[in-house]
Amino acid sequence: MIRAYPLAAFGFLLTFCTNATAEEKEPDRAWQEGYDPIVEGPYVYTSMRVPSDTHLKLSAIEDIPEQDPFVPHDPKIKAARDRLLNKTFPIIPRASLPKCLPLGNDYRSLSKLVIDNGVALKGNEWILLATDHEGFSRVHFCTTLGNADIIQQIFLGGCRHAPHSVNQLATLVSVENQVFQDTAWTLDKLNQLSPVIHARYGVQGRSGEKSNTRFAEAKQQIAYYETEPTIGENYQLLDYRVAFSNKLMTPPTQVSLATAITMNIGHPFVLDCGLHGTPHRNYFLILQSRMANQDSHNRLHPLVSLKKIDGIYAMPTKITPPQKADTPFVTHAYRANIRFLQDLRQKVEHHGKADGDAPFGNNDPKKRKIPLPPVRLTNLKDTKHYSTKDVVYDITPHLKHLGIPLFRDEWVYYNLTKNQLIIHGVPKLHTGILRYARMLSPTPRMMKIQAHIVEVDREGLSMPNWSLKAVSAANPKTLAKYSIPVRSGEKGTCGTITSRTTVKDPETGQTKEIDDYEFETEPTLTEDSKSIEMRFSIFTPPLGDSKRAITVISALAIPDGKPAIIELGHPNSATRTHLLILTADVITPDGSFYRDRFQPVE
Repeated sequence: MIRAYPLAAFGFLLTFCTNATAEEKEPDRAWQEGYDPIVEGPYVYTSMRVPSDTHLKLSAIEDIPEQDPFVPHDPKIKAARDRLLNKTFPIIPRASLPKCLPLGNDYRSLSKLVIDNGVALKGNEWILLATDHEGFSRVHFCTTLGNADIIQQIFLGGCRHAPHSVNQLATLVSVENQVFQDTAWTLDKLNQLSPVIHARYGVQGRSGEKSNTRFAEAKQQIAYYETEPTIGENYQLLDYRVAFSNKLMTPPTQVSLATAITMNIGHPFVLDCGLHGTPHRNYFLILQSRMANQDSHNRLHPLVSLKKIDGIYAMPTKITPPQKADTPFVTHAYRANIRFLQDLRQKVEHHGKADGDAPFGNNDPKKRKIPLPPVRLTNLKDTKHYSTKDVVYDITPHLKHLGIPLFRDEWVYYNLTKNQLIIHGVPKLHTGILRYARMLSPTPRMMKIQAHIVEVDREGLSMPNWSLKAVSAANPKTLAKYSIPVRSGEKGTCGTITSRTTVKDPETGQTKEIDDYEFETEPTLTEDSKSIEMRFSIFTPPLGDSKRAITVISALAIPDGKPAIIELGHPNSATRTHLLILTADVITPDGSFYRDRFQPVE
């Protein structure tokens, strides 16, 4: 259902439909894959990713002038900003946090901010801003479903990676001639007339950009579908330019249409295409769309339904002073890159150099008290994290030299044999060292892009939310596969040359030939290396038994390691359809996945 809520300075907010679960359960953590359960309870616990400075932009904190980075800092300005910051967004100590929240983050209350923007927080409802060790932020809140809708709208507009890719599907159907019927066609009315499905067309594209899918047989184009979606306010409306043409084989009929409409995202729009064929039948194009939420980390997840706010979701009312037992030492091993020890050594050698040191001078490391190179541990015993045969170094003094506070009995080892970082200490120490380790590591600049085209069984008029599990259960037949590693911002191609175009330079008058390869892509990493903006084109040779060639030209955003499954449709079948499965993995120079770096070893 669509709900509307008034909000000062924002007008009326159209909120999305949410799904629900009737039972309470331990929530999925924010870094796990989100889901959309059906919400039935009056309260929800959820979270969404936001820019780290969003709360400052929406508050009076900007009334105090920023400090000039090129002059000495004024202590009065800094003190005034800190006072206002702590007054507006008070720090929440760990003992006062609900137990449903992830540990290792810094938390501030945003209650005053959202109340000033029209959210009616009452009783034990709460909203907190969490900032993790990498500087990324999430808003966690436990409140009513109506408040959750408004909170999402407040913060979504300022997100850097707001959803902007749209899955689109068009289904061509026909019914018996409806003589003199002036009807406001809906999918329900159409279903009452037993429509016959003739073809489907689909694509995924970015807001404001053109995308198209084409089918050809015997070098003759038999169908094309071109769209230009523009996402409207509050992610509810879609300004949609669409052009399509299809030459149906059974019976021989051609249906074409080009128009511009406004439709609701997530709701079908029925276009009357008029009478075609012999005998005359009334043809309709059913347009459906869905936000490609997998390209954004800003969606609400996890979404947990609650009958009341209690248990792990409630703010503690009785605060006990933290005891030493609350922060026990833990030992974990984390995956590291093969250059970690070398990067650490270089950082240690250059740390603490005086401003006047000549870059090529004879600087004496002893004057800067640089610790000796890491010492290899001897007399090792077999443990969970290393064996007697492993090469293990103690890097504790080197991290202390870099300013990381390690206390007595805390230590950090590097297992060179397994390329693992072993940390022993309180959880906060793990967080700090992993943050520093990521800063030491080279920034990822390379991806492995894969594309599969498969043909699967398909029924009905609905727009499925395809998953790999659903694809595997739909009698898939692989028609093509492409794979190419490529650096961010550069073009990668693979496959044979399917066509060649001669173009003329308007300034010099010289001509040159441009080759079209089977698969061409130009991906660009976002600043957090968790998603990829990608332009791509596919020009396949004749595929399968039908010898049908497929062309797809589009641009989209795709998360690291999570496939985007796009239904391309079928120009002449009601029971089969083509799917394009795109996967982008951020990789390191040694070929491993970047997302696995400094993750706990299972």
